[in-house]
Amino acid sequence: MEPPVPPHDARFSPPRQWPSSSLYLVLVAAAALAAAGMLHFDAAFERAADALDGVPVVVALHNAATKLGGDGAPVLAILLVVAARRRWRQMALTVLCAFAVQQGSTELIKYVAGRMRPHEAEAWGAQMGVADPDAVTIFMGPGSGYHSFPSGHTSYCFMLAAVASAYFPRWRWWFYGAALFVGIGRVMADVHFLSDILVGAVIGYLAGQLFVRLWPSTKDLFRPRASADG
Repeated sequence: MEPPVPPHDARFSPPRQWPSSSLYLVLVAAAALAAAGMLHFDAAFERAADALDGVPVVVALHNAATKLGGDGAPVLAILLVVAARRRWRQMALTVLCAFAVQQGSTELIKYVAGRMRPHEAEAWGAQMGVADPDAVTIFMGPGSGYHSFPSGHTSYCFMLAAVASAYFPRWRWWFYGAALFVGIGRVMADVHFLSDILVGAVIGYLAGQLFVRLWPSTKDLFRPRASADG
């Protein structure tokens, strides 16, 4: 007679791994959305941002988004690491390594692309007599001093959301919702195009996923292991 099969316990299940095809799908989808954004949606969102410019509620929201993704971001990261309790060292290591990859990638692309921010491109378009300045999007190239593409605030927040969601899965939609709020706020503040936000979100998400998959939250890297001698 075979021994009974113990009931399934989700706590001891191996971490769910994505198939590699899913990562490629994310990259392809992001590239398609960014291209579509540059061709059409960037201008549409810029017109919407201009129409709402100066509305007190909108101003308050995009100021809050900028603070959350800027000065408030390190504080939020520290609070999340403290909340991880016994896993705080592993989460801190994951956040630091993911941040290095996310920030390095973002700054490199910013330098190479040299894209004007919306208000800068709009002013240039108006100066050149373009009929629809909101539709102007300009990449000046390396060393130009323009840093719109991609969004650093959004990239950082999606990186942190990806890591935090692995440690606090019940709150994952709140984390990603906050990251999305930051991204939309940057568009409404007229400092980023929609495609800047889309690409920044993907960079941050992939950076976070890289180290979450490398060091799963279900395994404590810093817990002493029992010796083989017993």
